[in-house]
Amino acid sequence: MCRCYVVALILMLLLAFAGPASLLAGEGPDSLWSKAISLYESNDNWVPGSVYMHMQEVDKHGQPKDERGHEVWTRLYLDEDGEVEGELVKVLDNGEDITEEERARREEEERENEDEGGDDDRSVTMEGYMPFDPEHQDGMNFHATGDLEVVNGRRCAVFEFEDERKGEDEDDDDDDTVVTGKVWLELEKGVPMKMEYTTDPLPKRVKKMNTTVVFEFTDPDTWRPASMSVEATGGFLFIKKHFHMHMTFDDHWRMPEEGEVVEGDGTGTVEDTEAVPAQE
Repeated sequence: MCRCYVVALILMLLLAFAGPASLLAGEGPDSLWSKAISLYESNDNWVPGSVYMHMQEVDKHGQPKDERGHEVWTRLYLDEDGEVEGELVKVLDNGEDITEEERARREEEERENEDEGGDDDRSVTMEGYMPFDPEHQDGMNFHATGDLEVVNGRRCAVFEFEDERKGEDEDDDDDDTVVTGKVWLELEKGVPMKMEYTTDPLPKRVKKMNTTVVFEFTDPDTWRPASMSVEATGGFLFIKKHFHMHMTFDDHWRMPEEGEVVEGDGTGTVEDTEAVPAQE
């Protein structure tokens, strides 16, 4: 089956109840959005020490085509050079342990890359789309829908947004990307509790892709990704496949500031890889 290894920033499933309402007095849309930006700036250096990924091909009705799908457990840690490294902990393909085969395959790919003169840097870049990044605000358009919903027990205002992002070639409009989606901001502190989005254009040979991110928040100001789910449809010519991917993030640690001394590897561990079951 097609294998996709995704590492990104972002923990915990949600329960949402919908109901029309209006924003509380004194907390306008701009105020909540500004609070979300401030919260992002103070939490943008979290790294998940352990990542669990479950990927499964499904039919057009969303029903799994195999029993368990493809599962990957990865550990992220800080190396001696201060770079984030990824260690493959365990891989199951429809319940069969193929960890050693996957490690051998990756090592072979790295050797081939080095022989061809490619970059042998194996560090992991922890990047993921976030509408509250201050660098994204120039092309950002957002508005409150007027609806209130409850996410993980917190009352949230629902926002829709459109982010027009210029490509590296500012003179080439075909290099631009537009990100559209919705976010749920907690009414008191502007905490983002959930986000859904898609992009235009989509990656090559991808016909449809929707991403949902759920966040965890701990008073007074600790905020970080908890889980990410992706529903994607791709294909070539008359062949079309549908995939569901779900990731959970745990054992978070903070990326040190430049010049900061870190004791140990600054990471959590993956002690029990069976602790996270495959998603039904």
